[in-house]
Amino acid sequence: MSEFQGYAGAPMQPAAVIPLRRSAPSHEIEEKLIGAVLELPDKLELMDASGLSRASFSQPRCAVVWMIMRRLSERKLGVNAVTVVSAGKRAQLLADSDLRWLTDVQEANVLTRDQALQVAEDVRIQARAREIRGALMQQVDLIDRGRFAPGHCTDALNTIVSGLALDFARDETAEADLLALNASWDRNVEQGIASYDKTGIRVLDEMIGGHPKNLFMIQGAPGVGKNAYVSTVLPAQLRLDAHLGPDHWSRTGLIGLESGTKWLTNRMQAEALGIPIREVGSRKLTPEQLDRKARVDQEHFELLKRVEIFSGHGVHRSELIRRAMRWVFTKGVQRIYVDNLREIRHHDPRQRMEWWQAVAETVRAWRDFAERYEIPVGILVHDTEERAKPGHELPPDPDKMMGGRDAGARARLVIGLWSKGSSVRATITKANDLAEAKWPNGPTMEFQRNFEAGTFAPDGGRRIDVDAERAEERRNKRHQALEQSVDDGFERDAMRKKRKGSDLAVDGKANSAGDEKKTEPQSALDLGAMQTTKPEGT
Repeated sequence: MSEFQGYAGAPMQPAAVIPLRRSAPSHEIEEKLIGAVLELPDKLELMDASGLSRASFSQPRCAVVWMIMRRLSERKLGVNAVTVVSAGKRAQLLADSDLRWLTDVQEANVLTRDQALQVAEDVRIQARAREIRGALMQQVDLIDRGRFAPGHCTDALNTIVSGLALDFARDETAEADLLALNASWDRNVEQGIASYDKTGIRVLDEMIGGHPKNLFMIQGAPGVGKNAYVSTVLPAQLRLDAHLGPDHWSRTGLIGLESGTKWLTNRMQAEALGIPIREVGSRKLTPEQLDRKARVDQEHFELLKRVEIFSGHGVHRSELIRRAMRWVFTKGVQRIYVDNLREIRHHDPRQRMEWWQAVAETVRAWRDFAERYEIPVGILVHDTEERAKPGHELPPDPDKMMGGRDAGARARLVIGLWSKGSSVRATITKANDLAEAKWPNGPTMEFQRNFEAGTFAPDGGRRIDVDAERAEERRNKRHQALEQSVDDGFERDAMRKKRKGSDLAVDGKANSAGDEKKTEPQSALDLGAMQTTKPEGT
């Protein structure tokens, strides 16, 4: 078969190749800028505003002069053709013959400060063009040598695109933000769209409104209930718009890297049928359960066909984000869950960076994706701290999640899951504009668990005042210590009964008066406890 012959026998034309031609550098423009800096006042401020460095110049002599001018300006020394060449001669970077050239450049200046900054921007664009050309040529070289790596190439191209967008963004005033806000506000009101994505868990939505249309983290120790959280929230979100027509149904993406995605269906079935999750797929159902399963399956089919899934192990972040982009473009996916951060392949052998830096780059890439398309992206992430001893449970520290502080800092919302006894709690340990959050005692709720199905009740749960709860625990410990210090059993029983009666009286008063705080001690025992209480913070 000929080199350009297809498998069907039809001749194929070779692909058109566009060479990356090297444009000739404009040394004259660089010299004009050098002359302007030598002639104009406020030289250091002008160089700072230009954003140029020695590497920005294509002409070696201009690059050396720029570096010397900057160093002299930083030391508050005189900067002109003579002082620059003199300093360059001491460093063996310039020669006597350069003095005539640099003097002519300085005397030929015709640029004002604003014009000089405009020329500096042109020099900066040319420098970035050379940098981009080098990066593209590197990828071409890898392709030619048969060492093309899609993940590495994607990261390189994304770095170029994001760098261009940031470095050459137009200057704007804040009125642009107000105009954009008003336009978005009107559109959202007209279409009935909220600026957040409701979770479907009543008590959580009351606290934060929902997930932000940005990156958020669901953090917790292994086995604490992260999958249970997603198994509760994801179907609840799909049911929120089930009453609308198909054109208004939302779609969700689920990336299962640790245990696939079947756990979602299994937990939904266990919850709907009222059977343990371990028996889903093997238990012989009763006739009543079979009738219920027929109805359950009909609803689940309608819900699950709106969930795009992907399973895999060790998939590079660029491939995952590429698939997520395709879901958004072709499927209309409006939210994405990733299970979990530990299973993503963050590092590329071609990149020289530490593991934690690679993880931070993964989180940054997902954040940029979420912000660009304005959709919630929730990543499940493990807590690196050891489990607390009973009685010392705390929400997970967002600075101590897998990947370190940088990973948590890039998320707009962090929901910390933790256990206390047999209960599972969620604490908002970080929230931007959604709720007042602080670690460790941020807004906290306790879920109502469905133990057999491994889910939570969307309409159950309650809000917890962790500070008040811990104060009560400390008070009870003090009472118990006082009771145990009494040798007489009758006196100890009397103290215990008196304390219980006092607690009931206080509870009744709080219920009737709208949970008012107790202002006076109810007994001599309470008075002693209050007098021995250490001030907070000591």
